[in-house]
Amino acid sequence: AHLLVKSGKEEYKKIVKRFEQDRDADLKLAALHALEDMGDEKSLQAVIQLYDQSEDIRFRGRIINVLEDFENPAAFTKLKEIALKESEPSLRKKAVYAMNDMEKQDVTPVLMQIVQNDPDYHVKRVAMHSLGEQDSPKIIGYLTDYAIGETNPKLARYAVNALENRLEEKKDATILPVLSKVIKQAKTIEARKAAIYAFEEADPVIAGEMLYD
Repeated sequence: AHLLVKSGKEEYKKIVKRFEQDRDADLKLAALHALEDMGDEKSLQAVIQLYDQSEDIRFRGRIINVLEDFENPAAFTKLKEIALKESEPSLRKKAVYAMNDMEKQDVTPVLMQIVQNDPDYHVKRVAMHSLGEQDSPKIIGYLTDYAIGETNPKLARYAVNALENRLEEKKDATILPVLSKVIKQAKTIEARKAAIYAFEEADPVIAGEMLYD
């Protein structure tokens, strides 16, 4: 932010000064949204710097929401960094939500990386749910293999839940035979149960035929 001040832009100068002087959270939030409204490269860099310098988890969460609204690829890059490297799980989770809502960005590889490596169950669950919303043809096979092969009951169930959400939200009928495969092959009872329950929300006739087969 101080670099922006040195650049001579009076509007940045006023906003940075407001951040330095104000301890009131609402005033800081107003200043943050002023940077968001500017929407240019320098305001984005100021927002990123504010995230890096802040120790307030709640305020950093607000900054993540602001980053989501920038169309600049650098905003997505920062959110990716937060999702993969931030020590606070709630902020990693928020970054996953933010990336998933950004248009024109391929979030699938990042989500897969989070599912594989993040130590927090809640973050993994959000990443799996977000994977279920992607249009990539790889997603169904990835979630299916995860649901079948994962030995951790909770994580295997999360993968089935993501498939179920895809069935409900995208009306993707190709999920039905996938769930049937999970019922027959999953390593955990929890994944099999979750797949059976998912059929209850589907067409009962088709579901019955699949289960019978």
